Amino acid sequence: MSLFILGTYLLYENATGKSKGFKISHYLLCLLLFSYFIIQHLSFYFLVPLFLILSDVTFGRWRKNWKWWIPFFIILILRLILARSLVSQRVLQVAKEIGSGVTWTNPIFNMVYSVFLSLGLILWPAKLTLYHEPAVISSFALKVGIATLLLLACALPFIFKKAKEIFLAIIIFILFLAPTYSPVMISWLVAERYLYFPSIVFSIITSFAYDRYVIPMRNVSQKNLILGFFVFFIAGYAVRTVARNEDWKSPERFWRQTVLVSYNSPRAHNNMGDIYSQEGNVEGAIKEFKRAIELKPNYADVYHNLATTYYRKGDLKEAVKLYQQATSFNPELFESHFNLGIIYLDTGELDLAIKEFQKATQIRPEDVNARQALEMAIKRKGAK
Repeated sequence: MSLFILGTYLLYENATGKSKGFKISHYLLCLLLFSYFIIQHLSFYFLVPLFLILSDVTFGRWRKNWKWWIPFFIILILRLILARSLVSQRVLQVAKEIGSGVTWTNPIFNMVYSVFLSLGLILWPAKLTLYHEPAVISSFALKVGIATLLLLACALPFIFKKAKEIFLAIIIFILFLAPTYSPVMISWLVAERYLYFPSIVFSIITSFAYDRYVIPMRNVSQKNLILGFFVFFIAGYAVRTVARNEDWKSPERFWRQTVLVSYNSPRAHNNMGDIYSQEGNVEGAIKEFKRAIELKPNYADVYHNLATTYYRKGDLKEAVKLYQQATSFNPELFESHFNLGIIYLDTGELDLAIKEFQKATQIRPEDVNARQALEMAIKRKGAK
């Protein structure tokens, strides 16, 4: 997505930004690219028209180019109209994953947390993790963050006047994190994948500084020293990249590293429990699942996983109790209803088995195993 955002922008620049005149073929290709990807993947791609306007305004081309914005906004509006159900589904999906229902959050808190934690990850990508949770920020840090953003807002006119490229970079960074500021959660507050395109701010600022301050230098030694520092800096990022790639070599290694960083993330402990379960380390799995429940007492999936672990261990009484807790927190959890049905079928509690299989088939009518299990339970009851 980041690649095609950049491709869309470069085509638009080539079509409208040159003094030699408008290039209709590049513009149509740009519009086609935007149309295709916004249909395929709404996500952050819907910010592209604002990005194009930002560029035109920053470099003083808006009077000449404003009419070329209109097709982009027509396509965007049509897509948003068609995507209303997708947006509501996304809100419900995030709420379900969080396990707290659809909740309203403070957009100022969201913005401060997202912007500054994301900035820190770009400057030095330490403590990388799939789950940056829970979101914790002190009252003092929140106030400092708000004050910093206000100072930045006051400084933007001066930056715009003196260094338009830096102005553009700052706005790109803030703009493309915008979904994370939403008062109703439609995305996570921080996710490293959200930074793939905003990280271009680093390249813009570095290139600007080199062009503005290093190239004009007459002292060759000073210039070489700065270039040497830059190479050293990039080498540091390269080493960090290689080190991070090591964490992705296997699921086991990845989740162990994730738990070390996101030690208060219930999802990280849940996934680590799955790894232990696959390794046959039952006690390790139970420990991780129980830790996830401590962190998030209404986490239906982890109750299911813990129940399955006890089921495999042969402790049917504890497994039934935990499966029931899982379905109480998430009545639509097919697997828990199905597994409860299997346990009741094996123990001869046919009425309870039928009840659970019926719930399972209502959730997933197309599931062949659930239908067959229900038929088997009904036949056994009829044979008595």
